[in-house]
Amino acid sequence: MSVSVILCAAGKGTRAGFEKNKLLVPLLGISILERSICALLPYCDEVVVSANPRDFDELLPLQNKYGFILVEGGATRTQSVFNALKASTGEIVLVHDGARPYLTGACIQDCIKSVQTHGSGICAVPVVDTLATERDGVIVSYPERARSFAVQTPQGFYLKDLLSAYEKAFAEGKTEFTDDSSLYATYAC
Repeated sequence: MSVSVILCAAGKGTRAGFEKNKLLVPLLGISILERSICALLPYCDEVVVSANPRDFDELLPLQNKYGFILVEGGATRTQSVFNALKASTGEIVLVHDGARPYLTGACIQDCIKSVQTHGSGICAVPVVDTLATERDGVIVSYPERARSFAVQTPQGFYLKDLLSAYEKAFAEGKTEFTDDSSLYATYAC
């Protein structure tokens, strides 16, 4: 099955304290985005980078080097992924935050296998800190840590299913999700 990878790279870098997109900042000689591309390329047929148009000039040399598809990001992560989904052609799509350059081949392969077996797959790590939920500034519960996971990327889906879920969400005016698995869980069924 063909695999597309969407790399979310439309951020501004302000939370990280940078004056430009943090993914374009060098890390041990090459940009964080390039490290992410290099980690994913052996496992996919196409890469789609969703970026802010102000970064396009700086991305063109990378696009020439790696041959990825460059699409305009949106005002939110959700809109940026939706734009990239419409440009993707693989049967399976992995959505990955470009700011996570040190993913392993095993993680990528497991995500793809999970899509083939279950229809979707996400990378998650056990939570090591105590979690608390609050309401109006008061802690109201402590979820069981042993059963809690931090959801990360990549997150994999069949392209047609994820695109359909996005279209349903947008039709209802829901355009802000923190990740694709939560949107998929809400709108794919």
